[in-house]
Amino acid sequence: MLKTEQADPKYKGLDTWNNDRILAAFWQGQVDAVSSVGPAIPSLSKAADAIASRLREYNGRLIYAGAGSSGLLALQDGMEMP
Repeated sequence: MLKTEQADPKYKGLDTWNNDRILAAFWQGQVDAVSSVGPAIPSLSKAADAIASRLREYNGRLIYAGAGSSGLLALQDGMEMP
């Protein structure tokens, strides 16, 4: 099982914490997530270039498979990509 799919022990008893502690934990989680993007920028940039190249090569055709969230993402991409 992926680490991201496991319960984090640092949140044990979350339902008993006061609001300040809960909100601080949620905020810290967001800060940690955003901070992780910086080191990944070179890889993300390379991926974006590769995606754009392939979209040009295949006349902008992008195929999604799935339902639910992936369908919503397809709709969002469809509105933004042109």
